[in-house]
Amino acid sequence: MASGCAMLLYKLPYSQYDLCKIQDQLRNVDPIIIPWPDTAFDKYDFLSYAEQHDIDKCRFYALLDLNIIINVARLVGPERPAVADEAMKNTAALLAFLAFTDTQFNTDMAFLEESYQNNITSLFSLSGKINPKLYADIALGKKDCLEDKELPNIQKHHFDQRKPKLHCNYYLHYIGVLKVIALEKFHRGTKLTKLLELIKWMWSDFIFSAPLLLFSLVFFSPKRMSRMVKNINHNNPDKVLSGAKNAAWDLVYAHYWVARAQENVGKGNLWIFCTYDRALRTIAGALLQKKLSQLEELEELVSSFWGKVIQGKL
Repeated sequence: MASGCAMLLYKLPYSQYDLCKIQDQLRNVDPIIIPWPDTAFDKYDFLSYAEQHDIDKCRFYALLDLNIIINVARLVGPERPAVADEAMKNTAALLAFLAFTDTQFNTDMAFLEESYQNNITSLFSLSGKINPKLYADIALGKKDCLEDKELPNIQKHHFDQRKPKLHCNYYLHYIGVLKVIALEKFHRGTKLTKLLELIKWMWSDFIFSAPLLLFSLVFFSPKRMSRMVKNINHNNPDKVLSGAKNAAWDLVYAHYWVARAQENVGKGNLWIFCTYDRALRTIAGALLQKKLSQLEELEELVSSFWGKVIQGKL
């Protein structure tokens, strides 16, 4: 965290005390992933962004996942709760911070995913027209919710209702996740043999997919994170397939963010990824490390989830 004296060199978008509280709130839930070492850049410090803007002329873009978009819609929608819950407050803090740091939203994948589910994109489109200080007030509990008079008139805005073309990588990721589910439910081997069976299948019958491999390394590990595939043990096949689609979209997000981060290296466009999904943050970060050939970091990932169980087996 930069010192208060240093922060005063910049015009603050909010009171210094409350801005620090917003930053600390975000540190606690940690929704932001950055494509460079945390030691080189404090991703929850307004001053870090201001210096990159002013000194290096960098532009920041944030890829938002669908869960964040849904919470934004809950904040600004006509059926918003009278008092924002914790998830909404955290999302309000994120919206305020991104606006304060002049970070541009990128919602390509979320809107693409959402177009095959519910219509919340129009509500999100309104969120950028609201004073970000109002979001900060909600995040800090100074306001319970947005008032009608603080919202733009939805009738005055035109929204593009066209369905975008489904991202081709989605189908590949979906097939891969279905294979993971099949191995988990019907293969009688150990966690390690299931992982090895998946790798063998990718090599001989599918394609090698780095996102799927990283997902499987975590999913089949002794330290699997919760809800990586929602409803995997449900008796209703449609529920299981819905969980598979959700997991496949997670891999699409990771793949898309890494591609944007890579292609903008050295161009002054810095891409961050925002999600509350702990497993997705882990997979996206590991995928970027693989693309950047930071193999030692990947070895740490494998070791942290598998310990010595996997040594000499891959």
